[in-house]
Amino acid sequence: MYLLFANVDNNGYTELTTEPLIDSDLLILTTCENVNFTYANISLINQCGQVIESYAPLKLDQLGILTKIRVPRQAFRIQTMLQLSNGIQIQRIEKQLISPTMFTVELTNQPYMLSIGETIQMNYTLKSSISEQVYIHLQIRDTLNLISSNGIEKNLIFTNETSQMDLFTLPRSFQLKSINDMIIFTLSTYNNKTDQFSYENDDIAL
Repeated sequence: MYLLFANVDNNGYTELTTEPLIDSDLLILTTCENVNFTYANISLINQCGQVIESYAPLKLDQLGILTKIRVPRQAFRIQTMLQLSNGIQIQRIEKQLISPTMFTVELTNQPYMLSIGETIQMNYTLKSSISEQVYIHLQIRDTLNLISSNGIEKNLIFTNETSQMDLFTLPRSFQLKSINDMIIFTLSTYNNKTDQFSYENDDIAL
């Protein structure tokens, strides 16, 4: 089992729940319960099983292995190599294929708790793996159409990242006791050659 963590600020990390951003730094925490090992190596492998990059752990003990990686520009799986105390080497390849993305949306100060009739300020950051200026069309909608049937739409121009804020109100007529995954961010990028926006990815929040 493994967990991916993204660097939020200088004070700590948070678990990654969406596709990682290309060329960003991530921490992988690999758990190794009931295994007595003396050496560990973490590799990123492509869909053909070829090694993209190998990493030595930052920290390891009998509970887990902490490794810092650089997200590649292609889909990858995580491979763990362990050498046991008796000299035997074992290998584990995770089944999940991780597909990096060129753009991400990160909500700050999660989770958001919203009462009926209350308005909250939703802060989020868009990040780009492209080192030049990008033109993004952002659509924010909710699964219950509480914002509006068309949601919120923005055209944004930025380099590397931009921080945004929107207000969200839960109407007094709202009946459900609790809901999850309410807000969906849809990103599209502008193509100069075709003069059109092309779909990139969805990120679910709340």
